[in-house]
Amino acid sequence: MNKKRLVLIADDEQDTREILEVLLTEAGYNVISAYDGVDTMDKINNQHPDLVILDIMMPLIDGLEVCRRIKGEQSTRDIKVIMLSAADEKGFIQSAEKSGADDYMVKPFESRELLSKVARFYQ
Repeated sequence: MNKKRLVLIADDEQDTREILEVLLTEAGYNVISAYDGVDTMDKINNQHPDLVILDIMMPLIDGLEVCRRIKGEQSTRDIKVIMLSAADEKGFIQSAEKSGADDYMVKPFESRELLSKVARFYQ
């Protein structure tokens, strides 16, 4: 990878954000993070990440609505979105797909699997 890519981690759980930040930073990515849906949208619009790892259940604006907004705007629709949630029910996965998510992972996640999914978007 000749250019570091910018990944936004959007999750209201601090432990999850910190684990993902360390994992992705060590893998060579630039990483920023957000706590809630409003902060996530601000960072998307101001810092233009290539990829968002997005929790479904967040304060203020949930991840599904954030994903719909990302995919619904001309300026952001090319941003890749991996939904990350503790919810593994089929309904949540289908809702993520309908909102435009490019992929879905269930918490707790395997580090290797997550890094593989992230790398796939940078090939």
